[in-house]
Formats: sequence, C-alpha cells, structure tokens
Amino acid sequence: MLCKTGRLQENPPWDGVGPNRKLTAKEGKQVMEDKTRLTEHFIATLPQLLLKYLMDPEKVANLLTIPQYFNLEIYTASRQEKNLELTLRYLHEVVEKHTDTEVLEASSKCYECLCNEDYAIAGKCDVARKTLIDSLVAKFKEAMQDFFAEGEEPDEDEMFALVACLKRIYAFYSCHNLTSWNLWDDLFHIIKAGNDNQLAIPEEIISKAISSCSMAILWYLQALDTSNPDKNRMRMLRKRLEELMRHCHELMFHQQDKVTEESYITICDLLIVFSKHLGDNGVMKPLVFEPDKTLQTQLSNFLTEKVFVEDEDDDVDENVKIEELHKRRNFLACFCKLVVYNIVSIRVAADMFKHYMKFYNDYGDIIKATLAKAREINKVTTAKTLALSLTQVGHL
Repeated sequence: MLCKTGRLQENPPWDGVGPNRKLTAKEGKQVMEDKTRLTEHFIATLPQLLLKYLMDPEKVANLLTIPQYFNLEIYTASRQEKNLELTLRYLHEVVEKHTDTEVLEASSKCYECLCNEDYAIAGKCDVARKTLIDSLVAKFKEAMQDFFAEGEEPDEDEMFALVACLKRIYAFYSCHNLTSWNLWDDLFHIIKAGNDNQLAIPEEIISKAISSCSMAILWYLQALDTSNPDKNRMRMLRKRLEELMRHCHELMFHQQDKVTEESYITICDLLIVFSKHLGDNGVMKPLVFEPDKTLQTQLSNFLTEKVFVEDEDDDVDENVKIEELHKRRNFLACFCKLVVYNIVSIRVAADMFKHYMKFYNDYGDIIKATLAKAREINKVTTAKTLALSLTQVGHL
C-alpha cells in the first residue's frame, strides 16, 4: 500500500479482523488507573535504570520509549520534580555518549514528549532541551572547523567526530525545530563540498547533511503562516529548496551509493511536499516545485540501476537479502507515489511497467497498485504507456 508520508506501508496482519470495540466506562477507568500506577512506578525507577544501563544502546533505546506512555501530570501532582531532573540529566548524558541511530531517535522522541506544552513540566524540560541542543550545535561547529581546516586532510578522529555530530543533529531535527540555531549554511557547505569533490568526504557525512537539510526545509515550511505568509521567508525557502534539489539531482550521479540513494529519496519526498497540491492554497503557489523532464528521466533511470537488478551472489546472508529487498521496495514506492499523485508523467513510468512480470514476486503488488491509480488519472495515457512498455519488453 502506498502512503502519503513516504515510504511503503504494509497492512498489518490483523487489519480488518474482528470488531473495533469501544471500551466501556468501567474498562476505560481501569486503563487510566493502570496507566497512573505504571507512571508512578517508572517515574521513580527510570532514572536509576538509565544510570545502570547508560552504555547499553539496546536497553537505553527501549527505556526511553517508556515516557511516551506516561501520565505526565503525575510529575507535578506527586511532586516528582527531583526524579524529573534526574531523568533529564541522564537523558542528556545518553545523547552525548551514544551515536546509535535507535538510541538517538528514542532520545529525540522522549524530549518531544516531555516538552509537550499541555503539561506543567514543559518549561523545565524545554530549558533542558535547549541546553542540550546548544551543546550539540557547539560541538558540530567545532567538528566542522576541524574537518574543513584549510590545507589539512581530515584524519579518522575528525571524520568520526563530524559523523557523530551529524547523527545527533539529524535525530533532533526530525522531532524538533532547530531553525533558530542557524545550521543551514554549515550543512549545505558539506553538500556543496561533496558535490564539488573538493575533499574525499565519507558518504555518511554527505548523506546525513542531505537528510538534515531536507528536515530544515520542512521546518521552514511548517513555520509559515498559510493564510498570510511572510514574503521574505517564502523567498528564502524557495531559494534553499531550489539549491537543495539542484545539488541532490547532481549528487544522484555521485560515485558513493549512500549519497546517490539519499539524494534520490530526498528529491522524491520534497517533490511530494512541494507539489502542485500545495498551490491549492493560492498564497503558497510560489513554493510549488515541479520536476522538469530531465529530473523525471533521471528518477526513472535510478530504478533501472538500483531496483530492477538481479542478485548474482547466492552466498549472501538471507537477512541481508531481505534488508536489501526492503530498501529497493522503498525506492520503488518513492517513485510510484510521484506517479500516483500526478507529479511525474505516467509516460515516464514505462520503464518501470516493463519489469512487472520479471520482478513480480518482489514488486508486483507495488506496480499493480500504481497501475490502477494511473488508470484513474488518465486511461488513454496509461494504455499508450503500457503499449510502449510492451514494445520495450519485446526488444529486450
């Protein structure tokens, strides 16, 4: 199933099974009482558990999901400010000591939950969050200076430091608006340097800079007043969007796979967000970004190079094969959404449709769903596109 927010979604196995029963008043009350008791227990024990397992990434990532289910009012109602302070202190330490993606994502979501403005603790948690982000940004700026020091090749320590900083910046950009920390110029400098081949920059540094810039663009858009947007902010957003899309298009030809793939996903995601549907609100029309034919063709070519390829190595671990297939299905779903939302021409999908039978087991469901949507958009164009696909298959 294709979803608006991106990537491929599979229906859960229980979807549509059994009635969607509402809780009775008595059951609802029981659920709330259980939630309160569990919150009271974990408010007291979570700081101790975080301290005990501080260096264990798997346990810490699991522990940090617990506050998302708290009744946060209990922190003030039960005068648990001391335990809140301890939780925030260890949460800060977790972020500074770990670079594991799951830990950083869980930490970012935990801050997002604790800073919910509906609760009295939000002010104290927001101060802790800003203190942490100040520290992360200062370290990122320092790592940037060391990495791009004039006349010097960065060593392994400097590379590792910049990767670690970018991982943390991206994890927090995903849940928090970091616009006021003015990170764009530094992040975009990495992208330009990677594109210009000024330095042999590791692929993880470039790809994390791309994904962070993508998040920055979304926060700029989210901050606009959709009834009366600030003209200067719109111009800045449009300029930065065009810069990022242009460089990502060029980076799709990059020699490093991770950079190519991140550029492709970023373009697909931003084309969805800034499609002509955004222009349904007249004042937002200046932000609509439509892909030209060259970009559309390159997105289609990406599928030929990265998705419709046969595995030649039979010795590869089965789990690795499954992960690789999931990644390819995600790439295909990104492109198919562009067809479904009429962002790229149906004709551009001819190259994809011709692989329907050959790769039916891997991608048949995605291509079939896309074909059905394409027919809804324009039956004649879809029929002509399929005829072209069949002609191409005949020449293979």
